[in-house]
Amino acid sequence: MIKMEIELNTHIEKVFVYQQGARIVRVGKCNLSKGSHKILLKKMTKFLDKNSVRIKGTGNGKILNIGIEKHTSPISKNEEIANIRQKIKEVKKKHHEIEFLLEFMDESTENLRNFGKEFYSRAPIYLIRDKMDFNKISDTDNFITKEIQQKIKEKQNAEEKKRELTEELNRLQRELQLLSRTSSFEEYWEIIISLDVVKDGEFIFEIQFQVNKASWIPFYDINLLENQAEIKLMANVFNYMEESWENVHLEISSANLRPVKIIEPHPYIIRELKPEPIVKPRPARSGLKYMKKRAMAPLPEAAPEEEALGAGTDRFALDMIKEKPAPKLEEVHAEISENLGVQSYLIPEKVSIRSDKQPHPIILSVFSLNTKKGYFWSSAAPDLLVIKDTISNGEQLILPGKAKVYEQNEFISEISLPLIAPFETIDIGTRKSHDLRIDKKLVNRQSAKEGILKGKVAKFYEYEIKIKIFRHRSNILKIMDRIPHSDSEKIKIGKINFSEPPKKQELGVITWEIDMEKLKNQEEKIIKYSFEVTWEKDIKITPPLP
Repeated sequence: MIKMEIELNTHIEKVFVYQQGARIVRVGKCNLSKGSHKILLKKMTKFLDKNSVRIKGTGNGKILNIGIEKHTSPISKNEEIANIRQKIKEVKKKHHEIEFLLEFMDESTENLRNFGKEFYSRAPIYLIRDKMDFNKISDTDNFITKEIQQKIKEKQNAEEKKRELTEELNRLQRELQLLSRTSSFEEYWEIIISLDVVKDGEFIFEIQFQVNKASWIPFYDINLLENQAEIKLMANVFNYMEESWENVHLEISSANLRPVKIIEPHPYIIRELKPEPIVKPRPARSGLKYMKKRAMAPLPEAAPEEEALGAGTDRFALDMIKEKPAPKLEEVHAEISENLGVQSYLIPEKVSIRSDKQPHPIILSVFSLNTKKGYFWSSAAPDLLVIKDTISNGEQLILPGKAKVYEQNEFISEISLPLIAPFETIDIGTRKSHDLRIDKKLVNRQSAKEGILKGKVAKFYEYEIKIKIFRHRSNILKIMDRIPHSDSEKIKIGKINFSEPPKKQELGVITWEIDMEKLKNQEEKIIKYSFEVTWEKDIKITPPLP
């Protein structure tokens, strides 16, 4: 039976974009009669992954075989080269006209200046002899000045036009050189489908394959409200496959086409450092007898691995270099992708994405997460009261990406979000707050007399931290301060008292956590603490105490 060859025209119907790579779905249809046919799909992208090609369709027939071949064909660049050369010719002509115009302007400006010099030299004579009054002289002077300024302005415009033409000429010449150097051949794949048609009718073919010349990067807009954060997730989609996606169904997936490998740690071996002995240089030997001895000395045998890497290679290094085989690439099934942590976003309307190096932003989803605000103050920066939001993630996986953070639609900052797992929390939106005012003050300082009698110095300190409340919120206020700490037996810190016990105290750093909910009916709160420092008189303390 004679096989009939039919060239099938296809178009991109769907695109699944992954973090790295994409899956392309092309669709084509044709009418076939009963018998054996060869369906040819020509000029498929050169970035196609041969092993990823899958074909299915509808119609009364059976697919017998699928062949995939790579082809190379010459590209005629004569028309492009001719167009660029014509453009270069036109630009050169304009450039020559501008140069001629600039020469004419220089000449006319010089003539005008010479006329002005001649007029200014004779003007006093005309004025004395009453041949010209002062007003006419003044009008002539204004005319000459104005004409010279106009000529200068016209020359500046002409020089700017000349500069633009020079840049355009250089660009066209570079383009011509690049076009001449680039390969005059194009590569592409051709798919041949052997088909047995049982009954005449229409056949629809769907061709799927993967390419690595596409990707997407998430980015976010986060608007912080009172107790919630409105998060808008967007994607910058990149298409590098040298074929635009026109009016396609687009789906963005958090999956990655790259295989995941298990990387095991190598042994961490440390040894005693044995410096190599210093060998004194020996005097050079000469003579036929010494050369014969060197030639007869047998060379040490090297292991096969050492022959490849060089004699004397450490066996431990050889074990490190040997790589284990890569694990088998797992298949991701759509029906269980959610359980595997893969999220997909199907764009409701068809989109078009050009093949270029530019990002194409697309809105994926908008969702809200619960937040809890918290205040932070430190005596290290007493003029700065900081407020931040702690966001509690839900069931979704938030991928790493840039984020613009707003508070009540007012821009705060731009940050880089890390990978946030489901139900994980993250602090964002750190900013200055004016809801509270916190002041630290030394209220008492004195020296203890009984310490002097014992040959020691003792100083007592009492501090006060005053919290002024301007706006009541149900948040936690974290206050951090410090008192002296000593690891010397000759310096003692004692008699430490707090009006309110701290949440944490470590190496002299004190932390209080105050529930602002309990201060709803108060406008002010005061925390006091005191301590005593005792040391021997002969000791000098550094840094000095207040």
